[in-house]
Amino acid sequence: MIKARVAVLLSTYNGEEYIGELLESLFFQYFKNFTLFVRDDCSSDNTLSIIDQYKDNLDIKLIHSDENLGAANSFFSLLDVAGNDFDYYAFADQDDVWLPEKIDRAVNKLDLIPSDNALLYCTRLEYVDKNLIHLSWSRVPNNIGFGNALVENIATGCTVVINNAARKLTLSKLPQNCLMHDWWLYLVISCYGTVYWDDYSGIKYRQHGSNVVGAATTILGDIQRRVDRFLRDDKNGLFRLSDQAAAFFSLFCSDLPIEKLVILCSILRGKTSFFERLKLASSFSIWRQRPFDNVLMRLMILINRY
Repeated sequence: MIKARVAVLLSTYNGEEYIGELLESLFFQYFKNFTLFVRDDCSSDNTLSIIDQYKDNLDIKLIHSDENLGAANSFFSLLDVAGNDFDYYAFADQDDVWLPEKIDRAVNKLDLIPSDNALLYCTRLEYVDKNLIHLSWSRVPNNIGFGNALVENIATGCTVVINNAARKLTLSKLPQNCLMHDWWLYLVISCYGTVYWDDYSGIKYRQHGSNVVGAATTILGDIQRRVDRFLRDDKNGLFRLSDQAAAFFSLFCSDLPIEKLVILCSILRGKTSFFERLKLASSFSIWRQRPFDNVLMRLMILINRY
């Protein structure tokens, strides 16, 4: 049997504090047949010199750029530059630590599914503090699918592995407006392919002050974070859901399955009148994973803040 080839995609920005630990954990992966593609988003610290120290131990392809694209577009650029010669594409964050079996487990799971369809594999997270001390585990989703992907992301980027078919599908129509690359992948592949959730966690997901996207690790902190996002116009929060839905519609409306087109149009029509928002808020075609989040989302829809 021919062993799969994997591209690991890493976007870096001023990551000198923790990136050495990530690279060390990649060196100790049980699965060895991977290439690490690194795109630095105009760091001003020692990130690149630290990466350079691992070039003898890891197969690293460094993409040089003078343009700061931001996390989402930087990862889309990596997905493109990595090319078409890999079976799977895994996304990495600069401040996490991977367990040795992480890539191997993902490949073994994905190898069991026919590869002509777009596939996305994602897992649970272990939240740790800056010293890698355990804090908590992420929740296991009850129901995943397109109706969830329109209003919530359960596919955290650093756990995501996609196949070549998913790469081609994603790159065929890139958005001008999306919340994050991982959310967009979940949205696209839940519509046209298969999302595989694994309750296992192969990553220590570090929480610290410099995270681009972090997570609350206590119940009280979790509730406070959600209420805070409700009270402010958060560019990474729920208030841009309709923008992302509109971007998805503009790219894929011509070939959407009818049942998914109906759901998508209901979100867009909700921006036009209170009556349409009332219908949308009462609908079970969209959902978030937690009851509290569901109530909050439906309230936000009613007051047209989505």
